[in-house]
Amino acid sequence: MIQSCEETHLQRIKQITPPIAEMYAQALDHAREAVEWAGDAEDQRQIDAIARIQPRRIVHIMDAMWAVQEVIFDLMQPSRQRLPEDIEDERAHQGTWRPAA
Repeated sequence: MIQSCEETHLQRIKQITPPIAEMYAQALDHAREAVEWAGDAEDQRQIDAIARIQPRRIVHIMDAMWAVQEVIFDLMQPSRQRLPEDIEDERAHQGTWRPAA
């Protein structure tokens, strides 16, 4: 889905084409099913909020799909939800997981 949007966008097509609109609707349906199956109310609210936004351009669909992907990835691997910058314990910040700039 995201790749199709990016390819369309690179062709300088900014409006949503019917095939992209159909793929977007299907992707949202699949995301709703996955989150509903997982039973996480907060994630369900996030997906519902994303679905309520009516995209007007390809970039809006891309943004929405990146947001959906983040919710799904967090469900797949709960440890992603607690990255080092989320931890308030100062001892955890002594080392960093990010490469030096």
